[in-house]
Amino acid sequence: MSHFRLFPDVILIEGSCKGALYFLTEGRVIQLGELESRIMSQLRIASIESACNDFDQIAVNKLIQSLVEDALGTIYSEDVYSESYIPNMPFELRGYLEPILIIEELSIELYPTDPYKIWTTNPKVVFQGCNSCIPTENPVKKDFLDTERLCSEIQSTAELEIKNATLHIGDLRNHENDIVSVIEILRKAHPEIDVGITTYPEEISDKTISLLKKIPNLQVTISFNAEVVEILSVLTQTCNSLSNAGIPVTLDAIFPHQDDVNRYSVVKDFATNFGYQLRTTEIIHSSTEYIYSIDRGKSRIEKTDSDAFYAKQRYSICQYGKLAINAYGEIGCCLFGKKTGSLERGIYDWLSNNEHRKGWESPKRCAGVCESCENRFACVDCALIEQISKTEPDFLKTICAYNPFSGIWEM
Repeated sequence: MSHFRLFPDVILIEGSCKGALYFLTEGRVIQLGELESRIMSQLRIASIESACNDFDQIAVNKLIQSLVEDALGTIYSEDVYSESYIPNMPFELRGYLEPILIIEELSIELYPTDPYKIWTTNPKVVFQGCNSCIPTENPVKKDFLDTERLCSEIQSTAELEIKNATLHIGDLRNHENDIVSVIEILRKAHPEIDVGITTYPEEISDKTISLLKKIPNLQVTISFNAEVVEILSVLTQTCNSLSNAGIPVTLDAIFPHQDDVNRYSVVKDFATNFGYQLRTTEIIHSSTEYIYSIDRGKSRIEKTDSDAFYAKQRYSICQYGKLAINAYGEIGCCLFGKKTGSLERGIYDWLSNNEHRKGWESPKRCAGVCESCENRFACVDCALIEQISKTEPDFLKTICAYNPFSGIWEM
């Protein structure tokens, strides 16, 4: 009896209908057809001869030949045990040496405003809202976070390692001194931290630029309504003024989905022509709307090496290492996600009670429809879409056209 075995760095992940092979060494993901998936499942537990009895012999031999030629596996004359792939030593530091907790990204919402009337349209999901300065909720109440309380809490985090911080600011012009104070406290507590601000183009004046120019190594993201045709000419002037002042600029295009015109390609060309990095935020109101900025088809399947594969089994790539504080002092992993703590109780209380793990350790295998999909370790993440798909599965269609139960891309 002969047996086929995949090499240790080739992992078969089975979905409800089809399977996928993750070639970790090369970062490739090979999609299998329905028949190929069934044959592969049989070959895992039985001989090649047994598979030929259960399936068409030509199909079995053709699949095995292609896998051998692609260096994904080999044939043995007898049943053998295939060692599991281990990318590094499975050694847990916990109990021996507790590492310093690292916050990859600290997001702070300050003085939110809603000039584009986003919240009047009753959005269901603010997709990639972390890129913008859109309010995390309708800013009708004014009991905003006290910046003195915030600065005091930031000072208490000096023992942590915080790599990056972004201030998401709505009303920048009227609170410039407060913003400078927060940045100074961040850098005093964390000298190596990279700091950026995200605000609307309407908030950038000559006076503001003069102030921002005095803050070293500051990254500015301009969050603008991409569905306003005239905005690009205004944006050109604002970005030129910032660039001339030596301030690096990133763009965040907000798509409110208030009409049926997809302007993503126009905005993308604008950013490319001027050499600006482009991020996007999209406002979704129903499951019939589609995300403009991310393809819903096969191209959303990313290269997946061993680091990404094993990380996505345990963690939310979207939320891992992140800490977010909204304008009302509520703490979570994402500004637009579920809040599980408060500044009143403190950041250390949130961390010591392992509240961060609820977001950090929330992989795609826990995300409704995604847990039944063979592509779950290779596709792009958005925690908010994953969360809402648990109760309203149709919302997954806004970002992904794949149906794991039929194995069909329903474009």
